[in-house]
Amino acid sequence: MPSQNRAEIREKKIKTECVDFIYPEVRLKNKAVETKINDMIEDIVFNLIPTNIRDEAGCTASVTGRYTVSANEKSVLSLWIEVFKMPRMAANGSTILRSLTVSLENGRRWEFYELFKLNSNYRLRIKDLIEKQIAKEDLPVLGPVPPITDTQSYYLTEDTLVVYFQELVFTPHYVGPPKFFIPYSYLVNIVNPRGPMALLLEESC
Repeated sequence: MPSQNRAEIREKKIKTECVDFIYPEVRLKNKAVETKINDMIEDIVFNLIPTNIRDEAGCTASVTGRYTVSANEKSVLSLWIEVFKMPRMAANGSTILRSLTVSLENGRRWEFYELFKLNSNYRLRIKDLIEKQIAKEDLPVLGPVPPITDTQSYYLTEDTLVVYFQELVFTPHYVGPPKFFIPYSYLVNIVNPRGPMALLLEESC
């Protein structure tokens, strides 16, 4: 039987004149795995904060960061972090998304390609589903949907795969980072039986 492990989530904060960042800290019985996952989270966070955030004139930008834990069950943890950066004197800021999906058993990070069976043609399947959503929702675009890659940005919920892109990749700035919600029920025949979606799929379908 799959593990029912969940992580305890606590909040950590970085609060300065220039930065207001709240991000998660994982607590687990296995301290080695706990450290491994928290190191990955902090690596994301600190790479989102500019190193030159201050100069003699003050803040070069203001940075606000928040997080959402979208799945935390059956030994699967998936979360995403959203950061808004407003450079000094800029007319518009930018929003950046980063995400992480890991095993609570061993701290392994799952890349996008590991969600699917080998030779399942998942890239074309996902792109087709995204294009159908764009047409249905009449989402404004600047160009075609980029090719889906093995390391495509994503996160998981209890019953949905969420594929996202950064701002301005193929949509206008005012749209923000576009997200595309694909229920697991659309992907049943291509899900990797040893991947995180398979664990979550058992109760979502």
